[in-house]
Amino acid sequence: MKNKLLDIIVAIIAFVCLVNLIMLIVLIKKNRSEKKFSDTKTIILAPSDSTNAIGFNIAVIDVDSLLRNYKFYKELESKLILKQKSLEADLQKQMANFEKEVQDFQRKAQTGSFISQESAKMQEQALYEKQQDLINKRDEYSKQMIEEHQKVEKQLYDTIISVLKAYNYDKKYSVIINKSSLLIASDYLEITDTVLQILNDRYDKWAIKRK
Repeated sequence: MKNKLLDIIVAIIAFVCLVNLIMLIVLIKKNRSEKKFSDTKTIILAPSDSTNAIGFNIAVIDVDSLLRNYKFYKELESKLILKQKSLEADLQKQMANFEKEVQDFQRKAQTGSFISQESAKMQEQALYEKQQDLINKRDEYSKQMIEEHQKVEKQLYDTIISVLKAYNYDKKYSVIINKSSLLIASDYLEITDTVLQILNDRYDKWAIKRK
């Protein structure tokens, strides 16, 4: 029984480490979501009637700046943070309760307070089952957060592309390039502020309608 009890205690320590790993995974996933936009070199390609020296009408967008100042992005990010905190709090609460039960089991085992050997084995088995339930819940919560980040990433990407396509209908840019993929570009090529204004104006109208 002592060996099994030691196994439970070791499992608790490992479990706490895994809970912290969830937070790291979510943070990495969030950074990757932002990086998807930052690493995008060509956002949209369209025909152009006017050409420059290299045969293209080019525009540049600072995607990092766009995301930092896009109201919809801030809202989605806040919702993700709130959900993550809620799941973490729920998991930590259940973990704390589990630790108390293990401590109580340890105290009874050390003082010989169990009614019988069979009673001790039954409680020990119950602790193992609860431990497995917590591990399953941890995996479930981690999966939920990853899926939520993927949904937000797609929603954000689709929104920005939709606005860029509408904006480019009249502007006739052949390519719209992410600034992070360029070494140097003339300031007149940049349309970040213009696109950001369109995105935030659209968000404001949508926010009023949903009230």
